[in-house]
Amino acid sequence: GAHLIDIAHWGADLERTGPVRIEGTGVFPKDELWDVMRSFNIKYEYANGLKMTIKPVKTHHTRFIGEDGWVEAGFSRVKASNPDILKVPLGKDNIRLPRVDEKQDFVDCIKSRQQPIADAEVGHRTNSIGLLGVIAAQLGEPLQWNPEDERFPANSTANQLLERTMREPWSIAKL
Repeated sequence: GAHLIDIAHWGADLERTGPVRIEGTGVFPKDELWDVMRSFNIKYEYANGLKMTIKPVKTHHTRFIGEDGWVEAGFSRVKASNPDILKVPLGKDNIRLPRVDEKQDFVDCIKSRQQPIADAEVGHRTNSIGLLGVIAAQLGEPLQWNPEDERFPANSTANQLLERTMREPWSIAKL
């Protein structure tokens, strides 16, 4: 989901925060090689009232829904509920995403010391969304999330799922 979640966060100007509420359902396989949810429906709500739903669909895309319809951004394609929406020109001050390969952007930024399209903080926040959804589906209850503290207020069970025991000899040093 990360490749689509980062588009949603970028489009909604939420790249450096996270949801305040998460709820969802999912089907986890039993007695198999992996434990990744097979099907799921996860709903997120942000402090500004924006709602995002993540669920499996036949074509991978991020859909922005507004008062005049919707726009879908997928891998190498953009479509809209009304094709005229795509004809509206962007103003000169509107943000435009550079058309570069993100891997090459990363390498170029190492050389130039510039910030990449998606820096470590953006990557962390994007990846966290999927993990928070898994926790909500595992527990089967709506969860409150504090994106500043990156903790579930008053839910020690959910907070315990934010970390897992590492195999020896691996550890993470606490600073």
